[in-house]
Amino acid sequence: MMNDCSLLESKKVMKEESFNKLGKSIYVFNEIELFINFIITHHIEPKDKEFFLDYILNTSVINFGAKIKILINLGIFHKTQIKQIRDYSSNRNVFAHVN
Repeated sequence: MMNDCSLLESKKVMKEESFNKLGKSIYVFNEIELFINFIITHHIEPKDKEFFLDYILNTSVINFGAKIKILINLGIFHKTQIKQIRDYSSNRNVFAHVN
């Protein structure tokens, strides 16, 4: 049987592991969003790519859902790929809006 100190230590370790996994997941989601930004930029071919990436595709200007709509309207992905991207978006939202 675990004593109170062991139980508290176990909870602390579990909490740290959860935060580490959450951090890694958020990092991966951010990398995927950056890749989507590059895909959009490549197909739109703006004159000033750096400005387009930093200001127009900034998440405070265009949210992730809108970026998915842009990908759909570009018509470069098959329906199954769009479904996968939407599924990813749902998973991303779980992490993005966790307290």
